[in-house]
Amino acid sequence: MSNQKKGLLFALCSAALYGLIPILGKKFVTDFPPLFAAFTVVLLAGVFIGIVAFWRKEIFKNLTLKNIFWVAVLGFFAAIGSIFAFLGLSVGRASEAGFIFQLETFFAAILAFLLLKEKLSQTQVGGLVFMFVGAYVLSTSVSFSFEVGNLFFLGSAFVWGINDIIVKSRIRHSSSFFLAFGRNFFSLFILLPLALQYFPESLQKTTGQDMFLFLLYGLIVAGTIVCLYLAISYLKTAEATSYQLTSPILTAVIAFFIFGEYLSGIEFIGAMLILGGLFLMGKRL
Repeated sequence: MSNQKKGLLFALCSAALYGLIPILGKKFVTDFPPLFAAFTVVLLAGVFIGIVAFWRKEIFKNLTLKNIFWVAVLGFFAAIGSIFAFLGLSVGRASEAGFIFQLETFFAAILAFLLLKEKLSQTQVGGLVFMFVGAYVLSTSVSFSFEVGNLFFLGSAFVWGINDIIVKSRIRHSSSFFLAFGRNFFSLFILLPLALQYFPESLQKTTGQDMFLFLLYGLIVAGTIVCLYLAISYLKTAEATSYQLTSPILTAVIAFFIFGEYLSGIEFIGAMLILGGLFLMGKRL
């Protein structure tokens, strides 16, 4: 299998898992404080990634001061992104999160062009414009004013876009599993002090079903991160992340059946613009 096909396969796997994240996240922030949910999910995802990384013997052979510095930076931005995401889900809608999170592709493409000199065709640039307009339309009310939850989602997408750039710049020097594990490991140092105050109450009311869902969510997040990083190792940053734009379809459908959420007419137009941008992004692939 060619590297191009491997990259597309990992990108599609990441997108399929990515679509489930806002749904489970919405469930947790309904029952638990957002910062506790963020810490727990990052911890469990890190455990799953760590098990595979240690089994593949990719931890110790990548332990250099330079690599440790960069995974610490990744961890900082990942923690900020998680905080924004869960705070947004606590006041916003899962279906909107599923779309706005995808603006990560737009930010990653712009940053890749500015910092890594990755170039896109004119058609692909047009696709990114469609995505940006679609995300803006989707994240506004009829009066075209941003809602608080959507602002958090937007901030999370920007921070994750920065993360993608760092991964792309370091992927030749570190394995995908090492970067993914290091990202989650260092995120915990930021999230733990913020979440600690919510531990007694949250742990007391955690049921067996909640534990199972947290484990499932951690596994999904772990798979999403690793598959995305593997895709970035084979494709341009914008190409790898653009396939995540297929995931909001799954998010919106599941959100409708679980939460009774539906897209308004203007939000539907925004969704179509985003998908149109995805089509243009793929013209070169």
